[in-house]
Amino acid sequence: MLTLANVCCATGDYPLALVHLQQLVDASGADLVPAPLPPAGTPLSAGWQLLSMLGRLQLQVGNLDGAEDAFSRLECLVMDADDCAVVRLNRGLLGVAQGAFDVAAAEFETVLQLEPGNAVAANNRAVCHLYACKLQDAIKCAAPRAAPPQLHAKPPPKPSRPPAFPGPGPPRRAAQVARELPQGGPQGAHAPVARRKPRRALPDDRRRHRVEAGARENRRRMGPRRL
Repeated sequence: MLTLANVCCATGDYPLALVHLQQLVDASGADLVPAPLPPAGTPLSAGWQLLSMLGRLQLQVGNLDGAEDAFSRLECLVMDADDCAVVRLNRGLLGVAQGAFDVAAAEFETVLQLEPGNAVAANNRAVCHLYACKLQDAIKCAAPRAAPPQLHAKPPPKPSRPPAFPGPGPPRRAAQVARELPQGGPQGAHAPVARRKPRRALPDDRRRHRVEAGARENRRRMGPRRL
């Protein structure tokens, strides 16, 4: 039944959720008896928790009378209700709905004294101060809840690993390369480049024969000379 009420709240069907919660409250008659407040850190009985849920859901739909009735029934069951954090929190929420922001802020302050880690009371206390036009008080209430930024030192840069195989070095000049060439012939690491042999001069008769043959070929192409 409580699961159905949660599903109805998640889907926005609050009237149906109120019906389920009211049925649960009526069915838990054995828990709705006056009893002393349980020790700190111990949850309230199931019937008390259902009454608190019912009142807060009435606030959600805007039914202040229904919420006040559910909270009053819970206070009648809890002995020493002023020392119960749940009761004081419900009073604060009802005060916010009624517009009594100063009274609600005082109730939330009491809840924080009983339960210092109650985030709902801390947030609503800051909201009450803000609605009451007490901006500085709202900032003071909200500042301790904000976690300070954690500053981390910049990690040192990772050392660069040398390459497995050395790459080519800077360009070298031709004169430097020439000085590094071995002088002992091709047995060194860098053998000198072989030069082409100069063309051998032709004898005079063969050169004269080529010149005359070229002249005859030119006269043949040009034809007989006209006078």
